[in-house]
Amino acid sequence: MHAIKTYMKRTASACGGFLKKTGRYTVNYFRDKPVAVCVFLAVLLNLLIEALSRHSLLKSFLFLWNAPFSFLCDTLIILLTLMTALFFRRRLFVLSVVSTVWVLLGLANCILLGFRTTPLSAVDFRIMKTAFQVVGYYLNVLDFILIGLLLAGLIAAGVWLWRRAPKSKTNLPRTLGAFVVVMASMFVSMNGIYRVAGLENGFGNLVSAYDNLGFSYCFSYGLFNTGVKKPNDYSGNEIQSILVKLEKQPDKPADNARPNVIFIQLESFFDPNHLTGVTYSEDPTPVFNSLKAAYPSGLLNVPTVGAGTVNTEFEVLTGMALRYFGAGEYPYKTVLKDRTCDSMAYDLRSLGYTATAMHNNVGLFYERFKVFSMLGFDRYVSIEYMQDVAYNSIGWAKDAVLTDEILNVLAASEGPDFIFGITVQGHGKYSVDPDLLEGDICAEGVEDPEQLAQLNFFLNEIHETDAFIGELLNALNRTGERYVVVLYGDHLPALGLIEADALDNGDIYQTEYVIWNNFGMTGENEELSAYQLGAEVFRRLNFPGSVMQRLHRSREAFSAQTYGLAMHSLQYDLLYGERYSENGKTLTPTDLQMGITEAQITGIRRKGDGIAVSGTGFTPYCWITVNGKNYDTVYQEDGTLFAADIQPERNDEIRVCFGGDDRVILSETEAARY
Repeated sequence: MHAIKTYMKRTASACGGFLKKTGRYTVNYFRDKPVAVCVFLAVLLNLLIEALSRHSLLKSFLFLWNAPFSFLCDTLIILLTLMTALFFRRRLFVLSVVSTVWVLLGLANCILLGFRTTPLSAVDFRIMKTAFQVVGYYLNVLDFILIGLLLAGLIAAGVWLWRRAPKSKTNLPRTLGAFVVVMASMFVSMNGIYRVAGLENGFGNLVSAYDNLGFSYCFSYGLFNTGVKKPNDYSGNEIQSILVKLEKQPDKPADNARPNVIFIQLESFFDPNHLTGVTYSEDPTPVFNSLKAAYPSGLLNVPTVGAGTVNTEFEVLTGMALRYFGAGEYPYKTVLKDRTCDSMAYDLRSLGYTATAMHNNVGLFYERFKVFSMLGFDRYVSIEYMQDVAYNSIGWAKDAVLTDEILNVLAASEGPDFIFGITVQGHGKYSVDPDLLEGDICAEGVEDPEQLAQLNFFLNEIHETDAFIGELLNALNRTGERYVVVLYGDHLPALGLIEADALDNGDIYQTEYVIWNNFGMTGENEELSAYQLGAEVFRRLNFPGSVMQRLHRSREAFSAQTYGLAMHSLQYDLLYGERYSENGKTLTPTDLQMGITEAQITGIRRKGDGIAVSGTGFTPYCWITVNGKNYDTVYQEDGTLFAADIQPERNDEIRVCFGGDDRVILSETEAARY
């Protein structure tokens, strides 16, 4: 035993001595040849980040082999950030911090790709609030603990390094010279080598761009490029040259030629029969498939996969294409925060329609409760304003609730309605726990047990969504009114088994659409892009629309190239330019009403140690305030609200607020006096 202890002490001493010598050598080498160290570290970091991104070290080296110019550019970007350390006396500390940031970005991208198909982009940091609203569906308690421990460890290491790391003298002229050389090389690689190599330099397909160009370039690109770039030839004359090619605007329809128009955006919905080599115990989407056979339908090209619902939503509503925006951009979180945008809602409101958006998820999600005002909606009915909501086993609201809510919207309006409904039940993360499976549909042909379990969970959720479609259409028919109902998937689900070669259409950026109607409207099946879908419906109805709608209806008058150029120019003109296409006229944001009707307080009474508030329009998402102070509130079966531990005084202002657990107020009633 003594010999063993002696051996362990000697081994520990030797290891400690080796590490001490290695550390001293590294520090000295970094002091003497800092640029060389930065170059070596940049290459190493790039290989690591690409290995994390591609979930394979081998694929990282294959990226270096197959796309050396891309790898060079990525490395130069990392190198440029690392060399900022040379301007500081605590070089080692700064270098460690910068390196850690790159590693964390790579890890975040790796983890994110495990939940969705779309990689991490700079714009994701602009939607952190939205991300936090869904993170609980993807991470468990252990995951949060591990993340917390990792962050704590990094902070502790940073403090230790700050205190122990040596200081270095800065040779400013030499450092500046090296920095300028690296920066120049980086810009040359960005602006010249890509063109010489014939590599893609666009981000219409974000997944492909990251695969071809690498994480560092694509992520950095997104930091500095948002919005629609000004076309080189942008002018009033150029816009007029586009407008003369557009077909004449149809006359406004007569009152009896205005059916209710309903768009239903189906979360992660597609026909699973498109998966090759996979069979099912029964058809997961029988209603949708029967509609495809009987009504105009086709493949729908969407701008995202696995996530990014609002980007498909934006394209459908506005007729604008995401590929002209920055890499991975969410217009809902950028341009639409403070600017209106031409949309189907504005178009149909001008024809006498009442425009209502509806989503069985929280109103704060993607800040739709603000954005829909910029898109011309009159009302927004989020889950906070819905009754009798049922939830699936992982916590998402079931889509069946939308049937009654849509009928309520129709009943509340005198004229025709435009309803834009957004479902949520098919949202991931799909559970692998068999106890959470809701249904009996099972797949065969998937070897990986976890992927099979996730697929089975997904199948049964969209089967319920499919049943909701049938119930909705039957309910609409019973009203005796005329309807056009457009059904489409926003993107393919975030399932690891869904790859291009696993689909019979070979494209992960395609879902499907159906245009159902109950008055005999017919038409040919056609493959469309999401930004063309609204224009196609307007064309079949012979409705006038915005300039983007007219462009898509007139696309046969353009070549493929000039059509793209026209889209680019008009999008810039409408969102960032002089609005030449609309004679300079701008749109006014709507006074968006939350809920179908405004909630009202009709009575207040003492009850025990608190108060009971009665009224109209209350839901379980309400709470009572007294003179602006929030109180925990219970929604009772009779529709009243109760808050305990309140001793109101005469003339106290009492309101009922709507919102989530975060107490962000979406709307509130007029004040009632006690």
